[in-house]
Amino acid sequence: MLYSFLQDALLARICDYMFPGDPIRDHALSARDRLVACLRQILAPTGVGAEARKAWETVYKAFIEPEQTTDLRSTYAGIERQGMRRVRYGLSVLAEEGALQRADHTPQARFLLTVLNRLSCERALPSSGSLLQAETATLHLAVDAVLGTHHTGETSETTSASSGQPAGDTGGVP
Repeated sequence: MLYSFLQDALLARICDYMFPGDPIRDHALSARDRLVACLRQILAPTGVGAEARKAWETVYKAFIEPEQTTDLRSTYAGIERQGMRRVRYGLSVLAEEGALQRADHTPQARFLLTVLNRLSCERALPSSGSLLQAETATLHLAVDAVLGTHHTGETSETTSASSGQPAGDTGGVP
């Protein structure tokens, strides 16, 4: 627990220095919208449509198709740790502000990363509706579950990290 707290504190300092415009520190937004914006930043490199399919093809070829060697598992574990640290950082900032209980946020971070993994996969699949609108609703549900908040029928002005437009205003993905 102490080691995790120290890691989170160090990561917070590094992130504050490296990313001074990090949305988790944007107090013009609610805690909910800040966390959603941070999760969108993690999703953004996946892209949408063909770009997302290429990203998943790369993941498949690198980590699923090959023999599961110790080195391969170790490499993937390192990637997982980085994602976990990034999400735990956002959660620790919100905990410092009182929006979340101070604790080891590993289970909540794992839950949010599971949601992000599925959303990144959905970005690669065919869609008949507004993928980013559905993605926004899913992110809000996940964040509400973690923060213990409940919002019904609200729309958010959180912008899409991949398009820069309000998430509800983007069309379907080809």
